[in-house]
Amino acid sequence: MRPGSLSAAMLVLSLVAGLSGARAAGQGQWFPVSSASIALSGDTVLLNDGRVLVGGRSSGLGRGGEIVDQVVISMYDPLSGAWSRPGPGDATKGNGAPVLLADGRVLFTGGVACGGISPSSCGSIAGAQVFDPVTGSWSSVAPLPSRRDGHSAIRLADGSVLVVGGEAGSGEATGLCSIDLTDATRYDPRTDSWSPAGSIASQAARCAFSLTLLPDSRVLATGGDRVTAQALLYDPAANAWSATSPMMVARAFSTATLLPNGNVLVAGGKLSRYSGGWTTAVEAYDPEADHWTAVAPLPDLRWGFSATLLSSGRVLIAGGSVSCGSDCVDAAALPLLYDPSVNQWLPAAPMLQPLADPSAVLLRSGAVLLVDGSAELYVEQAPGPLDRQPPPVGSDPAWVYFPATGHYLAGGFRACWRASGGLTIFGYPLSEEFQERDPGTGHTNVVQYTERARFEYPGDGYSSGAPCNPDMGRVGAELAQARGLLDTTPFQRLPLPAGTGSDANCTFFAETGHRLCFGFRQFWQSHGLDLGGQQTAYWKSVALFGYPISEEFTDPDTGLTVQYFERARFEYHPENPAGYKVELGRVGAELLAAQGR
Repeated sequence: MRPGSLSAAMLVLSLVAGLSGARAAGQGQWFPVSSASIALSGDTVLLNDGRVLVGGRSSGLGRGGEIVDQVVISMYDPLSGAWSRPGPGDATKGNGAPVLLADGRVLFTGGVACGGISPSSCGSIAGAQVFDPVTGSWSSVAPLPSRRDGHSAIRLADGSVLVVGGEAGSGEATGLCSIDLTDATRYDPRTDSWSPAGSIASQAARCAFSLTLLPDSRVLATGGDRVTAQALLYDPAANAWSATSPMMVARAFSTATLLPNGNVLVAGGKLSRYSGGWTTAVEAYDPEADHWTAVAPLPDLRWGFSATLLSSGRVLIAGGSVSCGSDCVDAAALPLLYDPSVNQWLPAAPMLQPLADPSAVLLRSGAVLLVDGSAELYVEQAPGPLDRQPPPVGSDPAWVYFPATGHYLAGGFRACWRASGGLTIFGYPLSEEFQERDPGTGHTNVVQYTERARFEYPGDGYSSGAPCNPDMGRVGAELAQARGLLDTTPFQRLPLPAGTGSDANCTFFAETGHRLCFGFRQFWQSHGLDLGGQQTAYWKSVALFGYPISEEFTDPDTGLTVQYFERARFEYHPENPAGYKVELGRVGAELLAAQGR
């Protein structure tokens, strides 16, 4: 590799390895997520635009010593890696159980709020409000029919929101309900109204249900703060609750994850409400048969973990704490993957740092964002050179990240990109640096594709020391060959003698037997690769574009007047303003597409 050419993605991987230490290897890869100056806590909600909302109630003291309640949220953009902090909401208007509505807003309902200077002034509330991530604004909606906190909420298939469980208590929230609510309620965003949603038996009532929307639109309610083998089903069509067959192991605070086959995986949990005693038991519920089946147990006692269905169909268990003996290790070192196809738990790659009680969300990219004070990303399969890369953590002058395509430029490739035209000439990077065999020479080169070019560092190791020591790949010629153009008339050598010279309008290149004329010639002559030293403009243009390998012709696919070069394609756009009528074609992108990559 040439000096200074290590890509940013490789730097990130190096950073991950340095932070994770010498822990045992596992499947996948964790990446740090920069969250400087952003306090991260609360629930996570994947928004319609792919961003993630993180937040919930936050209490502080006002100037008079009174308790000030706010709904503090942060938003993460996976494309740029940036966090933002919109204005807070008034927690007295609703701060619990955030749910994404179909229109993209986020509904907060009930919760706990305080009205004085001591915890005794706190209590459950009935308020409800929505946050609009597009405008960053808050607005009140119809309140809950009664006060409630510690409840759970889920959006149903028809867009309404089911709220169930919790209590109507006083004082600060403890995570355990004292007097459980048995009624459920349903919010219709279209009419901004609440309606009864049936009731549950008093012995089944609890706080902190895990709610799972089933493929048939029913809702499975498991977990919660009471040790029980009873799970519940809500049928929206009948607006009624019913008990499932008993679970095989009575438990509290278990996780529930919908599997690709429609079954629900229930993992772990407490065997006692007020003391220790956790279980490794895992079971799967079949809603069609109303039947529970024991599956492979967790390999160790753990609690406080998150469980997330991955795009592969496997389930990631991450974070929390592990009960162990003298050789205790933190749960950060022991993430797990459950593979339902073989009923087996596998080790995942160790996390970067402990997250004791994380909230997790699956991103559109297939990565998992875990948040608990800090944040990190899990990628089940490390991205390949043509895949979008995770955003950077911090900054480094040696590389730059392009959110538009999710790729980095670093070292010599970046120096040449900047020195010889940047976006105008090369476009965005479409890959990371990787090794590719040159079929013409047989050499293996380090290459990087951009929209309009391919940088190459030749395998012979030669370095000129110039800003553009890399070569430019013959993407124009390769694309013309892939499109079957080389045998067409515009690509045939002109029957002109080798000594044919140039005139006021055209230059003849004996090397390829083609002319370069008018606006295309002016563009060719006015751009070149920064080779350093005393090279003439002519040779800089040859280094950047190469010689013409066709005459001008009308592209049958686009109708544009074009001309192919060894390393480029010129296009004439008559609709553009003067000075911008000649553009470079996206030969790098088209070549990758032609190769099926």
